[in-house]
Amino acid sequence: MKRPRREYGSNSQRIMLGFGLVILLLFVVCLFGSLGLRKLYKSVERYAIAGELVFLLDQARLAELSFVRDNDAELAEDARDAIARTLALAETFRAQNENASTERTLTGLVTALIDFQSQFSRYVDLRSQADRSKESMVRAATEASGVAAEIKLLQQYFIDKDNANVRLLRQQMQDIAENAANSYE
Repeated sequence: MKRPRREYGSNSQRIMLGFGLVILLLFVVCLFGSLGLRKLYKSVERYAIAGELVFLLDQARLAELSFVRDNDAELAEDARDAIARTLALAETFRAQNENASTERTLTGLVTALIDFQSQFSRYVDLRSQADRSKESMVRAATEASGVAAEIKLLQQYFIDKDNANVRLLRQQMQDIAENAANSYE
C-alpha cells in the first residue's frame, strides 16, 4: 500500500524540525563549552602567572640573600633586576584581575614589593657607604701607623744623638777631671 503524500510531507517536516532542534542544541552546547573553556583558560593563565610570580619572588629573595652574604655589586644588580621583574609581573597580574576579593591582596603584594625594592636599595647604599667608611678608616690607620713609625725612628735618632752627646760630655768631664787631678799633683 502506498502512503498518502500528506503523511510523507508531515514526517519530513518533523525530521527537519528535529534536525534543526538538534543543531540548535549542539550550538548551545558549543557556546557553553567555549565559555567554560575560556574561563578555564583564564584560570590556567592566572595560575601560570601566579607560579611565575612565586618563582620570581624566590629568585629575588635568593639574589638578595646572596648579596647580603657576599657583598658583591653584581649580585646587588641581579637582586634589583629580579625585584623589578617581580614588581612588573605583580602589577600586570593585578591589572588583569577581575575578582574584587583578591584585589586587596594583590594591591598589598604590589605595595610590599615596592617597599622591599626601596628598602633593598637603601640597604645596598648603606652597605656601600659602610665599605667606603671602612676603606677610609683603613687608610687613616695605615697613615697613622706610618706616622708612628716615623716618630719612633725620629725618637730613636734623637736618643742615639743624645746618648752620643752624653758619652762625649762624660768623656770630656773625665778628661777635665783627670787634667785637674794631674794639675794638682
